[in-house]
Amino acid sequence: MRTTDKNGRFLPTHGMHSTTTYHVWEAMKQRCFNPKDKGYPRYGGRGITVCEAWKNSFESFFSDMGEAPHGFQIDRIDNNKDYSPENCKWSSKAEQAQNRSTSNRWFVDGNFFASAKEAAEKLSSTETTITRWCKGYVTKKGNYMPPKNNCKVVKLYEGMA
Repeated sequence: MRTTDKNGRFLPTHGMHSTTTYHVWEAMKQRCFNPKDKGYPRYGGRGITVCEAWKNSFESFFSDMGEAPHGFQIDRIDNNKDYSPENCKWSSKAEQAQNRSTSNRWFVDGNFFASAKEAAEKLSSTETTITRWCKGYVTKKGNYMPPKNNCKVVKLYEGMA
């Protein structure tokens, strides 16, 4: 509902309802507050909400986050915490994909990697080799080869789906 002055005239709005940033703000609220939204079970349905400052004020959201860079999306730094200035940033789709509740972290030879691909690049290997080292595999002869002692895969958010 638009705000009016003491004479009943509509006050100007921010004029940004057709921008990407405004659509991001609206979609964020839908995921958290609308049980009919397809993303609700992964957001509002598991307790993720929007901070009070942003909930009813696009201007506050815009003041904290600024304009969404082209091709970027809002990303919660910690997937178990709410949407708020201290827990949100603009991320590319590739960055955001590494921050999902299903994401793994790879520990190989005492080094930490965000993906098997990153580990393979840094260790001059292949993703397949890194995956086999860390998860184990079955040989062509049907023998199980367990993971190497110096390699493991850990869920980014333990206990998440």
